[in-house]
Amino acid sequence: SSRGVCAICLGRHRWRELSRCDSSTLWNGKIPRCVRNSTCRIIDPYGGVVCINFQRVRGCSAWGCSKRGHLHECSGCGDPEHGAYECPLAQ
Repeated sequence: SSRGVCAICLGRHRWRELSRCDSSTLWNGKIPRCVRNSTCRIIDPYGGVVCINFQRVRGCSAWGCSKRGHLHECSGCGDPEHGAYECPLAQ
């Protein structure tokens, strides 16, 4: 597919546009679960840094994520079983 699911708005964007989204709403107008902080990291409602690789099609198998404190949870719904790409809330 030439489009991916954005970890912020859960909308479908061209791959090169995914890292630039700073929408204040989901694709459907609802409030997003996660936002970008001042350093462009994606943070959950509790301030935890969400692993961006986990949000992608292939997910993340990096052992270093937990050492860096990056969370393997869906940015859309918080489920640890899938990322934004497979989130039922995604466009």
